[in-house]
Amino acid sequence: MFGTLDGALGTLVPLSEKVYRRLHMLQSCLGTHSPHVGGLNPRGARISRLPRNSSLGLTQQSSRNIVDGDVVWEFVYLSAPEKLEIAKRLGTTKQQLMDDLIELERVSTHF
Repeated sequence: MFGTLDGALGTLVPLSEKVYRRLHMLQSCLGTHSPHVGGLNPRGARISRLPRNSSLGLTQQSSRNIVDGDVVWEFVYLSAPEKLEIAKRLGTTKQQLMDDLIELERVSTHF
């Protein structure tokens, strides 16, 4: 769990490599498929700006390895044909993506 400078709370949870890859591809696909809230592209609007001399050892590349749960969760609200189309485009099934999202929800609700 972490807090932001504007008072928001968030969580970071570890994902297996397979789940990360599927959800990362889903995030990319939804970024071009769905309209953006307020016209802001989530990738650009939520990117972290790390100081050059970060004492945490983090880099800009580190922030690119994070899947935005709010973005991928939008998949749940799509129509059945849209879910099938996106799953097919990603080379997986609608049920597999739903299972990944349910697992993500399950591990993050402890906080």
